[in-house]
Amino acid sequence: MLLASVGVATTAMLSPGVIIGGQIGPELQVKVPQQLMIRAIGVLFGIIGLAMLRLVLG
Repeated sequence: MLLASVGVATTAMLSPGVIIGGQIGPELQVKVPQQLMIRAIGVLFGIIGLAMLRLVLG
């Protein structure tokens, strides 16, 4: 029942990201220093947040 409330399109868009992230994340964790990863994820979330804000505000 949860799938019906979320929507098939949303699930279809999120599934590849979850699968790919599950494969790439552990590999990056070994190769990239933790502080760099924290900073990079913060910057990425900031960029995504600004893009969403731009979409909402027009």
